[in-house]
Amino acid sequence: MPTGVNLKTALGYVGISLATALIAAAAVMAVMSGRLSSYELIHSDTDKRLDRIEAAVASLTVEVASSTGTTDSLPAQSPSPTPPVPDSTPPESSLDDDVQFGRQFCYIREIKWEGSTPEIKVDYAQMLTGSAAAAAAAARGDESPPPNDYYILNENTKLRSFPAQSSMSVKLTSTDGGASAPSGYTVGFGQFADMYAGMSGGASGVFRNVPYWITIDGGTITSIEEQYLP
Repeated sequence: MPTGVNLKTALGYVGISLATALIAAAAVMAVMSGRLSSYELIHSDTDKRLDRIEAAVASLTVEVASSTGTTDSLPAQSPSPTPPVPDSTPPESSLDDDVQFGRQFCYIREIKWEGSTPEIKVDYAQMLTGSAAAAAAAARGDESPPPNDYYILNENTKLRSFPAQSSMSVKLTSTDGGASAPSGYTVGFGQFADMYAGMSGGASGVFRNVPYWITIDGGTITSIEEQYLP
């Protein structure tokens, strides 16, 4: 059995050990508390930096939207297509076209032969009736309404050449000397060419000064009819 002195000594050592342990635990707690405080400070500072970055991004987004005139609430719109620019050149009159098909009112200015194929030069004109004839006559200082309700307009003297079918027949309403045959009569093209040239039944040249209707098919004259004028 230890003596009373030894017992006191042992208890003293135990007390010192417990105090030392408590002091060590307190030190550990203090260190941990300090680290935790540092972590908390770091976390708080990071949150503040993130808040500042988010605010800057939001401000930049507002500036970009303001400069482009768009908002998040409105869908982007496609630019309107540029309307086509109309052609400033008006279409030419049919009288200025080299017509290859159809029926045309004209004067025959020349008939000549190229080998066995006749070639005819024509001068397109317009035969107006009714209000169109009255307006055209008045505009040119002529009697309006015009006599017999027709007015021939020939302001474009361009000549056009076409080959002609030598086998066709020609319908005429004039006779040599200026007489008229309203019901018309028919001659072969060869005879008509002679009459036009003043070689046969056309010495007066009447067939050079009367208007005709020609039919053009594929660039070739296939029909000739004199226009009856009362």
